[in-house]
Amino acid sequence: MKHLLLTMALAIALPGLAMAVTPLSYSTAGGAPVQAGEVEVSARFARATLPNAPVGGAYMTITNKGAEDDRLLGATTPLGPVTLHAMEMSGSAMTMRPLPDGVPLPAGQTVTLSPSGTHVMISPLTSALVQGETLDLTLEFEKAGAVTMTFDILALNARTHPEAEPQ
Repeated sequence: MKHLLLTMALAIALPGLAMAVTPLSYSTAGGAPVQAGEVEVSARFARATLPNAPVGGAYMTITNKGAEDDRLLGATTPLGPVTLHAMEMSGSAMTMRPLPDGVPLPAGQTVTLSPSGTHVMISPLTSALVQGETLDLTLEFEKAGAVTMTFDILALNARTHPEAEPQ
């Protein structure tokens, strides 16, 4: 928010200065919370993939601290096209469906994107997600805007970010 206010102040003070508007960017570790408007994103991680795997997933906890609903509309990464998906049981089979309208973020509530649930899918991947490295992902929110943040790449079978687990 401070970056946005500074950009706006400079634009007003120096109207002749051409400034490109870009998403805010954070390089903090995936578990550290990042604020985007009234939305806080924490416990960010992706799962490592095998070398030629065509698909990767990213997961996080999103808390809408505002008084109004927001929505995660989508995401982008240099590693390939991104879509939002939900996995759910249908009878005895797990099914996956795209979420073209995004993920609702009700005011004052927390939404968790997790393996075998709602998640960010990167497909096809341009390169493998390697455990111990990081993934930069830009999230686009309906009201909070765009924010680029770092996701830790954890083990193939990771279920949560270590900083999200109870101590």
